[in-house]
Order: sequence, then structure tokens, then C-alpha cells
Amino acid sequence: MNNFNVFGKIVFMLFSLLFPYFIYGQTNVVLDKLTTLESYLKVYDANVFDHSNQYLRSNDKGVWNGIPLKEVYFYDEYFSSSIDTSVKNSANKLVAYLEQTYGDNLIVDQGYYRRNYAVTTRAVEINVYLDLKEDDSMTEDTGGTLSVSFTKVIDNPLANLSEELQSNKEGISYELVIVCENVLPTILVNGIPILAKMEKGKYSLNKAIELNKYILDKETPIDLSFTFTPGIDENGKLMTTIPKKSSIEIALEYVNAKGNVTKSVQLYDNSAYVTDTIVKNGETRYSTYYGTNEYGMKEVLFNHQFKAPVDYKLAGWSNGKDLCKEVNLEQRIKQFYADYAALILNKDINNITQLLYSSFLEKYTYNYNNTEQKSYHDYEDLEYMLQNIFKVVTAKDTKLHISNNGQLAYLEAMDKTSYLKAVGIDYIENISFMFFIDKNTNELKIIR
Repeated sequence: MNNFNVFGKIVFMLFSLLFPYFIYGQTNVVLDKLTTLESYLKVYDANVFDHSNQYLRSNDKGVWNGIPLKEVYFYDEYFSSSIDTSVKNSANKLVAYLEQTYGDNLIVDQGYYRRNYAVTTRAVEINVYLDLKEDDSMTEDTGGTLSVSFTKVIDNPLANLSEELQSNKEGISYELVIVCENVLPTILVNGIPILAKMEKGKYSLNKAIELNKYILDKETPIDLSFTFTPGIDENGKLMTTIPKKSSIEIALEYVNAKGNVTKSVQLYDNSAYVTDTIVKNGETRYSTYYGTNEYGMKEVLFNHQFKAPVDYKLAGWSNGKDLCKEVNLEQRIKQFYADYAALILNKDINNITQLLYSSFLEKYTYNYNNTEQKSYHDYEDLEYMLQNIFKVVTAKDTKLHISNNGQLAYLEAMDKTSYLKAVGIDYIENISFMFFIDKNTNELKIIR
């Protein structure tokens, strides 16, 4: 009996000594105050977690703005965790917090197996993935993950734009959807080519082209012009006429902020089932396949004009001079590119910012400041380019395009995918601009 009491005292003393270690793995780390990269790094560098070593830093439990978490893992510039479903309605509370706090900046994307709630600001990027299929509703035990990434905030006018502009969740984007087979397309908006040069040997296309960048307001008509010429045969040679086994489908789609198509207008469709009659050895058979009845033509031409009821009004190039009257316009544009290339090589971010600001301001107006790519991301991409390039390359063969109203100019590279290329190790940035000349200052300016 006495021995048992002694043993019991020893066990009690050991438990008392080790108890803090038992509960340490169950402590909640409060994450609410981690709102900037600097505040996150203070916690990360202190390395005060349940499980901490040079390879792994984690906490068994955590709390983020009142939402219970588990399995919280800490990395150089972000942390990730699972939603603690042992506490009922954790996922519901998390979504409610995001909706209330971030409003129009919250983007919801439904995949087949999971639903993503994404928020991007200059300082943080939040992603919540819930285990919900398309038609599922949240329940009290819905599970998922939360990750929060932190970014260094740079005080630059380009980077600031998305924080300064309101997001418009009601704004409609217009997309031109081109699906074609065995033909080579050329597409112009108001006389300006909008389709990147196709790769050699590529003669099929399935592409959506955003049109808002060419739309200044809801009153100005937009002219679309299409030319389709014969594609390339199986031997890599350009065909002389459009073949039977080809097709062209063109649609104009209205897309809301969630990426859903709210309306689709078919502009052109020459696809059909074509039947060949084959006579061989006195026997007749028929071969039916997907193609077109408009075969044998040298080209297919099509035009369409429309007005887009956009929810913005841009100055754009409306204050531009008539470029058709300008002397040496192409040379002036090439000189602009040469000067811009020098800024790139000199890593002159301040002057590049000044040149790009107006076009960036309009970009985040016509996309309603509502895309996942924000101005601070564009700025980061610009910085990355400047840090990683070591030379620039320009096109030799060019073609100058002037818009139908004479105010907008674009220099197309015929021998490259863009007029100017910034080249680094395993890195190439294609750079092409559209220009106008300000009536008041006679200055050549980037606008797109």
C-alpha cells in the first residue's frame, strides 16, 4: 500500500513536470494580427510554434479572425491550414467573414470538386477551398483549407491603382470567341489587328479574345473585320483554297464578374456535315464528315458592327490627332520603342511607371478592377522583368496599322510575335503597345 502511494506520488510529480509539454501541442496560435509581410516575418523568424525546426514550423491549432483552424503550417511568406470541423459551422463563419470584410474584392469560383473563395489585396492573398461540389450547400461540418500569403508592399503609382479604384461586380466584359479549323484567321477591331501571330504550322484555333480594351464607351460603335484564308496541309504547305474539312464559328459573349456567360450572340457559322460521293470499282459509297459547304474559296470575309453597353467611359485615344496626316509616324514609333528598351536595360522603373500609368489606369477601369490580376501583380511582373533580362530584340519586318478613325496606331511585327522582346535566361517578355498622339502636346503616348 505504501509502495503504491510512493509510486503514485512519483507519477503525479512527473505528470506535473511534463504537463506543459502535453498541452503545448494543443495551444491556439492567434493569427489575426498577421496582416502584413513584416508582421508575419516577426512571428516566423521567432520560430515559436508547437513543432519548430529548420525544416518544419507548425501549430496543431490556430485561430484566424475567430475561425478555428488545425494543422497550421508556416512557410517563408505564407501559412496554410485546415478548417477545424470539430467546431460546428466553422466554414460558414469563415465565408461570412470574407463576404463582410472584403465585399466586391471577394471572387468565388466553383470547380467540380471544390469551391474557391479568393481575396487579393496589396498586402495579402487569401484562398479558401471548401469541399463542395457544384450543387452542394454548406453544412455545419463542411471542411476545407485556408491559406494566407503575404507580399511586400511597394509605394508605386502603378501598384497603387487597384487599391484606389472601386471594383464593379456588375460590369460586363465582351469576348469574341473564335473556333476555326484548317483556316488562318486575321481579325481587326476598328482596323487594328487583335489576334497574335499564329505559330508556323498551326491552322486551328479555339480562343476567346477580350474586347473591352478597344471599347471606350457605350455609344461608340465597334467594327469587327474577319478574313479567313486557307490553312496548311498535312505536308506543311499552304493550301490554295479553303478545304472541305474546315469550319469557322464566331460568337460574341457577354461575361459577368464571376466568369459566367450571360448572353451569347452568334455572328458567323459556316460549319456543316459534308457528304462526299465515292465511286470505286463500280460501287458507290458516301463519306460524311464535319466541315463546310463554303469550300473552294480563296478567302472568307465577314464584318460586324455593334455597340457594347459598357459601364464605364474612357478618354482613351479620343483626344488624339489624325495619324493619317502624320509624317514619319512609323519611324517615330520605332524610336519610342528604342527609348523604352533603353529604360528596360537601365532598369529605370520610375520613368517606365510614368509612361505606363495612363494605360494601366484605363486597363483597370475597363476590366472593372475585378480580375484576379491586380495592378500590384502587374507591377511585380514588371519588376521581375527588369531584374531578369539582359538584352532586348526588335522586329525587322513591320506593318503599320492605323484605326478606322485615324487616332490609334499599332506597329505589327511580321517576323516576330511582338515588336520588342525583353530576353533573360529562360525568360522572354513580349512587348507591344498601341499609340496615339495627344492633340494638345503632340506627344506620342502609350494607351494600350
